[in-house]
Amino acid sequence: MAAEGRHRWRACATVARGSVGPVGSLAAMEERPTTQELRLQQIQRERKEREEAEQAELEEEERSHVRRADKAAYLREKLADQQDADEGGGGVAP
Repeated sequence: MAAEGRHRWRACATVARGSVGPVGSLAAMEERPTTQELRLQQIQRERKEREEAEQAELEEEERSHVRRADKAAYLREKLADQQDADEGGGGVAP
């Protein structure tokens, strides 16, 4: 319960600082990363988490890093699928 409060506070603080623009604003649209950029971020995140899992001293810590790496790999695969769909036109061939 306390963790939820912290997450909500962070989100409110981020909006209050002005780093998040209104949904649909021109500034928000210009700052959106491309699918390729998001894929690269997930590749980096996966590598970092796998390295941290190898260096973890506690089994629980290792499992947490492995789960994060697995999530990053899953997201990377989904982003690859999205990129393929975007490049293929997304339509059905006649």
